[in-house]
This record gives sequence, C-alpha cells and structure tokens, in this order.
Amino acid sequence: IKRLHVQLNDKIISPRQGFLLRRAPGHCYFDFVQEIVFAHGKTMMEEEQKRKQNKQISTSNRDSASDISMPNGFIFEFQLHSTHGDAYYIGLNGLEFYDENGEQIGLAEQNIAACPHSVNTLNPGTDDDVRTPDKLIDGENNDIDGTHSWVAPILPNVINRVFVIFDRPTSVSMIKIWNYTKTSNRGVREFSLLVDDLLVWTGILDKMSENHDGKRKQKVPFNTILFSDERILTDHEKQTVLENKTSSDTMTGQISSQNQSVDYCKLLFEL
Repeated sequence: IKRLHVQLNDKIISPRQGFLLRRAPGHCYFDFVQEIVFAHGKTMMEEEQKRKQNKQISTSNRDSASDISMPNGFIFEFQLHSTHGDAYYIGLNGLEFYDENGEQIGLAEQNIAACPHSVNTLNPGTDDDVRTPDKLIDGENNDIDGTHSWVAPILPNVINRVFVIFDRPTSVSMIKIWNYTKTSNRGVREFSLLVDDLLVWTGILDKMSENHDGKRKQKVPFNTILFSDERILTDHEKQTVLENKTSSDTMTGQISSQNQSVDYCKLLFEL
C-alpha cells in the first residue's frame, strides 16, 4: 500500500491526498513500524504547501547552475565501510539533522537504529554497555569518555549501518556528524549515505586528534554534509563541510560488496 485514506463515521479524517506509507525496507535491521497521527493531517498539508512555496522562492533567488538538490525521504541510511585503524569496533559520537530552513530536526529514540545494534549484540540478552544508538541523538556530542556515544562490533561480511527513520518524507539540508572520540582509531573513516535506498553521498570523516596531555581535542569537532548552497549555511559551516566522493571508483567497489553481506537477523539467532 502506498497511500491510505481513512474514514470515521463516513467522515474523511485523512489528508486530501491520503497518508503516504513508508515502503517496507526488505530486512529486519530495525522496527519499521510507522506512526500516523490523524490530528496532524491538516498541518501536514499546510507544511507541504509551505515547503513547496519556500522551494520555489529559494530556487528563484539563486543561480540554477549552482542548485544543489536536498534529499527528501523516509529512511536515511549510513553505511560505514572502514575505521581509522581499529579492526574490531566502529563508533560515532553524535548526529544532527537540519531541515530545508536550516532548523535542527528533533529526533527521538524511535528515529534512530543501528545494525549491529551495539557491543551488547555480542552477548544477547544483556545491556551492560551504554554506548547504544540512542546516544547519537542525545545532544551530548563532545563526550570524551564514551558514555554518550555509539559503538558496535565489526563482524565478518557485515556492513555496519546507522539508520535515521522518519514517519513522513523529510527534506534535509545539512547533517552534522561527530566522530568517535574515546578511542579515535575506532572512528568512522569511509562511509556512504543512502536515502530510501538511493545513494546520495560518499565521503571520509576526519579522525579525532589527540593532544600531548592524552585528552582528545579537535579544532573542528564535527564534519558537515551540506545539501544546500544557501549562503548562510555554507558560510557558517564552511570549515567543516565534507567533499562528496560519490563518483569515486574505490568507494563504488566497496559499496557493491553489500550484495555479499550476510543476513544479520539470522546471525543473531545463531550466536
């Protein structure tokens, strides 16, 4: 089902165009239940109309040759291909998403998932390690002791993934990424970003540096994926913006290896 119309006592309570249902992902890496809020039906229509108007205004105010398309979708999937040296674990400190107006998008625990989930996956039934996916969106991104970060094991033939899931199609102008700080070698190096299974970005995250006192210190503590060429965003984030390496032959070869990955859901039952 792509669109759903709902009636209550012969009265339509869904938006005129119906509720757009998210396509099932084809795997069980996360709970893909979708929440539909009837009270927001009218608001959704108004927001969609406003978004289209803003897009038209924005497009008319800039040179078409410099237009950068913002991805719009339900599921933003980070595929993590390598670390800065560690062969056993991979991690991140935090993520922040921004809408088409440059405003931060509020994320809750149900919006974030990862596969493998965390180090706790190595011991099913336990939750001793606090470095779980929800820590990526708790706002404590400059953490240096690991308690507000996410770490997962690197398993044979398994691509580590982090998912940000929305119940409505969401446009994103910018993503800020804080790499893993406690053990910098475990930080993400090469990664890809897919939106509803469409590859939109590949790049390399900076490794967090270490000063002579043994404390982690980074001049620019995060990297930025920028999908908008709006002057206010580019000027503000210009020191942190990543280069999109989507056309790289090396990354393309690594991404194609996902076809050889094992079914992690089956692996969980075999542990």
